[in-house]
Amino acid sequence: MRTIEVNQIINREKLSPLQWLVFILGFLVFFCDGLDTGIIGFIAPA
Repeated sequence: MRTIEVNQIINREKLSPLQWLVFILGFLVFFCDGLDTGIIGFIAPA
């Protein structure tokens, strides 16, 4: 049986374009959700 060093694999491999896309889309969703909450908090007292 072969031993797999997970840390070496993680450190050696780069992020794939799909992983970057998921990261960017997640960030945009997080940003828009926070922006939406901020706008509602600004407008609601008026």
